Amino acid sequence: MKHFLYDSEDVYTYENLEELQKILQFDQIGEVTYNQEENYIKYKIHREECIRLSDLIYFISSNLGRIHLGQLLVLVQSLVTKVQQLELANFDHLYLDSNRIWLKFKNKEQALNMKYQQLDYTVHFTGYQCPNYEDLNEKENLKIPSSQKILLIIKGLIDNCFNNIILAKSIQKADVKKSIIDPILHEISTKKLDQLIKEINSILQRYEYKKEKQTISFDEQVTLFDERFELDLDYKKDIKKIMETKKTSETTANHYFIEYCLYLNLPQIVQGLENSNQFQRIQYDGVKTVEVFDQIQSKIQTERQNYIEQLVKNEIEKQSYHFVQFYRFDFDLEEMNKIITSQISNHAIIKYFNNTYTYNFKYTEKPYIDLQDTHKSNVNQLQQAFEKQIQKVVPLITQECFDMKIQLLILELINELV
Repeated sequence: MKHFLYDSEDVYTYENLEELQKILQFDQIGEVTYNQEENYIKYKIHREECIRLSDLIYFISSNLGRIHLGQLLVLVQSLVTKVQQLELANFDHLYLDSNRIWLKFKNKEQALNMKYQQLDYTVHFTGYQCPNYEDLNEKENLKIPSSQKILLIIKGLIDNCFNNIILAKSIQKADVKKSIIDPILHEISTKKLDQLIKEINSILQRYEYKKEKQTISFDEQVTLFDERFELDLDYKKDIKKIMETKKTSETTANHYFIEYCLYLNLPQIVQGLENSNQFQRIQYDGVKTVEVFDQIQSKIQTERQNYIEQLVKNEIEKQSYHFVQFYRFDFDLEEMNKIITSQISNHAIIKYFNNTYTYNFKYTEKPYIDLQDTHKSNVNQLQQAFEKQIQKVVPLITQECFDMKIQLLILELINELV
């Protein structure tokens, strides 16, 4: 989004590197690096030029970003077309969600903004082959074809954004819902992408879609006297102040911290934009924001580290009993504990949970940061999802560590005998 001067760094595990590289020749966004030792891929994506679909939905639903109904219809069309292009190339995305869908704008002047803007973008997917680790309720190894998942995502997009789209004053929203939205939702329920595209094309034609303005006949007519055009400068100053906030924690990714600051202050920013007299600058205290963030993160990190250490300790005791009985070796369990805990603490799944702050909104009805209950409700549920994934990793790494140690001890024994 315009003025969002920071980079996201998303980490996703993969199953088959060769297959993933073929997919990324067809669909790549940002700078991509591979860690073949730990089987994960990292995307570095500049946020002024690109936006997650999940963020776009939130910004529109909270009335920060402005979008025409015509633009919403074309976005739905673009999402369906992207999936169809994947299918034609014999690829699929079995773990698609709104956090893994990106819009890459041709230039920052044609990106989503707090005022109406021409939108010129391409759609990209990330996270191919990587399970939705943050989803506590998702069934084990559930793989849903993107042709099905995209329909659920589009329904969520429409449900969350339509009510915040401003129409022409003479138009009743209920009439538009009946004539445009309901037919689209019906086609979504039939699960036929071709029919959905056909219905959208028919609606765009019927209601006189103007490509140069990206509007249909029901859309609000925009003039240079739109009040948000006059508020742009002060809005930019507030966003810049947030972007310049420096984190102090070395264990937290910068983009994760910036997203926390943004989401914490968005309600105030939107309130300022909706003031018809003048923009009310937010009362932003960067130092205080950092202090509160550090307190929250310290509590989360301590909780996670304690859980990892206890899990590793229990697993070592469990596996060592077997290996000692079988091999009769003496193992330095304290040293192994340090090695395994260190490996777990730097595992790709740990990095994955820092991909985006919006993971914290997955288990709450409140699509914003509530300092009173963020840790108690949202984070606790996310912690459970985190623990569920770590429970799978610890036994595997512990066994690998024992196997490696046994091999070294056997070699030492052979050398002594020789």
